[in-house]
Amino acid sequence: MPSTRRAPSDPLKEKIRPRRARPTPQSLLTAGVGLDELMQVGERQFEQWRHEAKLDVIVQALQKLPLLMARYGIAAEADGKFSKEAWMHLALYLALDHEPGFQVEFEQERVGRPSAWNGAMLGKLFADVYLLRQERAEAGRPLTVSAACQVLSRRAEWKRFGHKVLVNRYHEATKGALASTIEKMEVDPRLKTELVLGLLEAWAGAVDPAK
Repeated sequence: MPSTRRAPSDPLKEKIRPRRARPTPQSLLTAGVGLDELMQVGERQFEQWRHEAKLDVIVQALQKLPLLMARYGIAAEADGKFSKEAWMHLALYLALDHEPGFQVEFEQERVGRPSAWNGAMLGKLFADVYLLRQERAEAGRPLTVSAACQVLSRRAEWKRFGHKVLVNRYHEATKGALASTIEKMEVDPRLKTELVLGLLEAWAGAVDPAK
């Protein structure tokens, strides 16, 4: 006999509904007041309900955010809170999934073979070069773009392209959407470095050039 047990529901697929019932004419009539006063009482109760319903919706949405983080594999810190980088990663993953401007469209070469170099790949290369140069600069061993590409060309994910191709593609990437977004960030310089690194790390982790 087939099981009748229901599959567990997914809170992220369930719409948010205010948990307090909307005031109804029947509930107001029990107050035993005149028509004018009834209208005033009804309006006050409705405004109060709308205010409380908004707060309830916000609370329910906030309660679902950790579930959304878990769906994208984003872990909380030891204290149970999410870092600024975690929120940056979530924003990027949601944009990649839902915003047309973040969707990847693979270009076709004349021979019909899919081109490996699209907006996502160029952004990945830009991010990897930027992060590598940042890491080496902090260690007191700064790298030029060419030297950084030489290091990347020895990594498994970039090895198939070679040093010269990576250098050429990097200069192309500096004109792309990711580089443009970073250049146009209008925030405190101290905060910008942190935001840029979070954005680049999220982008770098979202694309695999080896595939």
